[in-house]
Amino acid sequence: MDRTKMNGGNPAPTCLHDIILDYVTSAAYSSTARSLAQSSRPRRPGSMPGPDPGVTENGAGYARETGDAAIPPHDGKGDGGMDVDVDVDVDMEPMADGKGKGSGSGLSKMTAGTLEIGAGTADGGTGGIVLDEQKMVSIEWRRAIINSILNGAIHRAEEALNTHFPTVLTEAPGPGHGVLPSNGDWSSSWTNGNSNSHSAPQSQDSALPSSSSSSPPIPSHLPQPYSAFQFPHSTSSSSSTVMFASNGSSSALGPSSSDHSLPVLHHSSHPAHVRLNLRIQSFIESFRQLAPSSPSSPSSSMGSLTSSMHNGGPSAAVPGGAGTAAGGGVTLTHALTAAQGLHAEAKKLGPEDRAVYLQEIKDVGALFAYTDPETSILKGFLEQGRRIVLAEQVNRAILRSQGLDPQSQLEHISRRVTALWALMADYNVDPRPPWTGADGQSKEQLAAFAKAVGRGGFRLRDYVAHSWA
Repeated sequence: MDRTKMNGGNPAPTCLHDIILDYVTSAAYSSTARSLAQSSRPRRPGSMPGPDPGVTENGAGYARETGDAAIPPHDGKGDGGMDVDVDVDVDMEPMADGKGKGSGSGLSKMTAGTLEIGAGTADGGTGGIVLDEQKMVSIEWRRAIINSILNGAIHRAEEALNTHFPTVLTEAPGPGHGVLPSNGDWSSSWTNGNSNSHSAPQSQDSALPSSSSSSPPIPSHLPQPYSAFQFPHSTSSSSSTVMFASNGSSSALGPSSSDHSLPVLHHSSHPAHVRLNLRIQSFIESFRQLAPSSPSSPSSSMGSLTSSMHNGGPSAAVPGGAGTAAGGGVTLTHALTAAQGLHAEAKKLGPEDRAVYLQEIKDVGALFAYTDPETSILKGFLEQGRRIVLAEQVNRAILRSQGLDPQSQLEHISRRVTALWALMADYNVDPRPPWTGADGQSKEQLAAFAKAVGRGGFRLRDYVAHSWA
């Protein structure tokens, strides 16, 4: 599917500044996103300074000739009058009590991966990603939810999701409500809690070369190109299969790792899957309080998601994994009651997914059988990496619920370059341009062109159109 449709009709960013901003907003690096959005985008050589950026009638800023990102003055108030500390990612104390908008008409219009596009080239503008304050609040809430999960505060994360992004955990009522299809075909229908709106693509790599495309057939004696569905996810273990299954079946997404270091169906964005994974993790955090041992050693880096961890605040790490991270006063009775609730939730799923989750619930309950679970065969349940993958899953689910692409443009570019590079290697194609080879004339022409343009910057279009006569 065209990436433009996943981003509210906005084209994918092309400027390096916008690609980086697109990445940090998709990954919910809220402080970095604010800094980049407030900085000026690189000007084109020879461009003249334009008027100050303005604000459209819906509050979204727009960039003019200078390409500067426009942000309305910050008054310390976020969405719905909520107090937000915009300089610190995790300092959002009134998470449970904040009165923010849901993910209806307000949050569904917020964009996190690709945002408002600036003035077009028709009037001399360079375009670009622009963040208004409403969008920044959405990104900051995603960051707060991510940090809550990373630090074991699952209840706090669920409360924030229910308040600010309710469709992430709640299915829309309708025929067959509460029971997933047995084939797990959720990937193309569940984005905004409604199976008929904002359909997400079944694959994020539809632009990759495929043997079923309209290109001329490749002779049988030559190696066939890679399929768009043959690349394993970088964080999956060897027991997982592929990131996106061509038939949309959730069973092909890799139920879990053999050592339980990954949540089951962690690539799914279906509300039932996300909700169950959160509640299983909540059970694990309750177990930490009942049987505290060595610290869970939360990581200060979350791969593509985390920003710097701060001490204190609602998402602060709790030494030993105990304390108030998952709610104080947890008893064995509470834990067993929670386990019964997990069984009830899992039985609402289709047969294939139900079997996967019931096995996971059975395994996580077996933690009580070990005096030192962190050295047992079930130690994967207690690893920080499991929290990290769960936080990534929730972040993707939020983006999908807003009708956005859960993968940034930078990730798309990286995947395509990797696939194309491997494909060219299979066909023994030299990817280097001629001017890096042994052709002395090409190098001489390139040097002459660089001297002609001076410090204005190299542009391939000008180089190709340059007259060498």
